[in-house]
Amino acid sequence: MPELTGRQVRLLGLKPQDRVQTCGRCCRRSAVKRKRVTCAAYRSELEHTIEQGEAPARSRLLSARRRQQHQEPPPSRSRLFRRTQTPPLPEPEEKAPRAVGRLLQRSQPIKTASNGLTRVTDTVRRAQQDKGVAINEAKQTNAKHKQSDRRNVLNNPRFSQEAGKLSQKDWQVTTDWLVTNMEDGLLDDRIWRELVADCGLDPCERPQATLFHQLGMTKADFTKLVTSRRSNGLLQLRVPTIKNKLRFLRDEIGLSNEEVRKLLVKCPRILEHKLESNMRPHLEFLRSQGISKEDISKVVQSAPQMFQLSTENTLQPRLLFLKDQLGVSPEALAKILVKLPNVLTYTTQFMQERIDFLTANGMPLEDIAKAAVAHPQVLHYSVDRMQEKLQYLREIGMGQQQVAQSISRLPQLLSLDIRHNMRPKYNYLQSQMGGSVQTVCAYPAYFSLSLLQRIVPRHRYVQMVRAEPVHPFPMNYLKMSDSKFASHVAYTSLPRFESFKADILTGFRS
Repeated sequence: MPELTGRQVRLLGLKPQDRVQTCGRCCRRSAVKRKRVTCAAYRSELEHTIEQGEAPARSRLLSARRRQQHQEPPPSRSRLFRRTQTPPLPEPEEKAPRAVGRLLQRSQPIKTASNGLTRVTDTVRRAQQDKGVAINEAKQTNAKHKQSDRRNVLNNPRFSQEAGKLSQKDWQVTTDWLVTNMEDGLLDDRIWRELVADCGLDPCERPQATLFHQLGMTKADFTKLVTSRRSNGLLQLRVPTIKNKLRFLRDEIGLSNEEVRKLLVKCPRILEHKLESNMRPHLEFLRSQGISKEDISKVVQSAPQMFQLSTENTLQPRLLFLKDQLGVSPEALAKILVKLPNVLTYTTQFMQERIDFLTANGMPLEDIAKAAVAHPQVLHYSVDRMQEKLQYLREIGMGQQQVAQSISRLPQLLSLDIRHNMRPKYNYLQSQMGGSVQTVCAYPAYFSLSLLQRIVPRHRYVQMVRAEPVHPFPMNYLKMSDSKFASHVAYTSLPRFESFKADILTGFRS
């Protein structure tokens, strides 16, 4: 056989000392140039020569073996790069080259995963075979109970999509049942029967009820969920959807399981909002306002209704309204959001009415802004109720300017009840402590103190210690703590003063 030329040796990736003989009949020069291996005699000689040798020649040998095994002609260069199917590798028991052996070792984890998938496929196939019996039994039931019986069939893990020709909704219910049973384990049978009997849950809702029960929901919580959101189907949501949203509430917003439970009972609809297009943009909106993660969790728990509002069309314009109308800084606006998250749910017209009312009663915008930062509820109080409080302050002798200053210093005055709070305190101030309207003008926080817990005990104890009335009673005696009052004013011990205070409370209650 003729000897290979040097060019042919280089094209085949061999060394000069590895030259072999070819028959010259089928291994033409053109074939050698295209790196084809078609000659059986050359292939046997090449296999003998490269037992210890070169990777390029070894790869050509494997290609030749694959073509011979599948009996396909050698592909041309243009077809070689358009091939869509990869020829199968040799079986592991064959004497494959070392490179192929390493490849098989690396593919062992994939083979293990494939074996697990095969077992799952076998389980589904067996379920498909048994599904026909369950469907026939369901069809034989009474038409009146057909729907409930079908749902009972869906609770059977041997249920498949193809064999029963189920609708998409029924197949989703079945897969949720199977996934929950395999991953977390379904709710205990005894607990589930109690929930069905007491709360009216549907058999199809067992996977969802399992997730909510893991959060610590009670029978009362389930009853509220069923009665309040039954029509919209909170318990009809897919199990993967519920898991993703619960994970978002825990990991990104920072809520505990107990806080998530309370949030769902308070606003079940929060899980019906889309995660990527609704919940996450709202979270980014709160972060852009300078609110920390701890405060964001408080905002979400207090005002979950904000997820129903658009960030661009609703929430952002309302915050801009507060900035422009009151002139508050971004830091002050963040404080307002943390103290009163429901301000996000107030319309601009609603807040404008409160601002106009306070402005009409002599409060400048600067004082309204300070009052809103200190007590944001002034943007929520009813105008009629605020009018009653201002009218009472005028009745005791305050002028309009004094009323405005008192509200600016203590905006909580607008939340106090006149009959049970403000009038009894002012009557005691006038009749027992020697005070007047000037006293409350100078110290409007007097109305925020407890009459029985602080005002009366301290006033009477000072009178007992000094053995004479103290008129007017100094307001700074009411500001300090009990320990400081006992040591610096009454010159007694704290336990003795607390015992005196308890006796006074007992006398008032009797």
